[in-house]
Amino acid sequence: MNNKKIKFGIIGLGYFGKHYLRILNSHPDVQLVAVADHSFKNIKTQKVKISQHIKVFSEGIDLLNLSEVEAVVIATPLETHFKLTQRALQKGKQVLLEKPLAVNMADARVLEKEVKRSGKTFMLGHQYVYNDFIKY
Repeated sequence: MNNKKIKFGIIGLGYFGKHYLRILNSHPDVQLVAVADHSFKNIKTQKVKISQHIKVFSEGIDLLNLSEVEAVVIATPLETHFKLTQRALQKGKQVLLEKPLAVNMADARVLEKEVKRSGKTFMLGHQYVYNDFIKY
């Protein structure tokens, strides 16, 4: 049995990011090692959920430079998705990107190639698809 925890980072602690923070903090197979958000307000609001051993950054790119981060959730504004996702894949991270994927099809196709090149897991967050209330 493998007891190794997946070391995660979260970029973006706003509307969706705060939920990922709660979920990843409580998951037994995850070690949350870093969070990043441009907004001091978002970081301050979530401070109670950010323990002392979690590194805090104002820039997502800085979080992606941490070698210990194996997987990352990107829950940022759409216009940042391409750059952060591309960099995460280039840095060898597994990626869960909150929807939508990209601003345009050209960027989406570049990311598709980057995912294939990297061999890493890439997921697009559509959590409402699984929400019983939405299904109803």
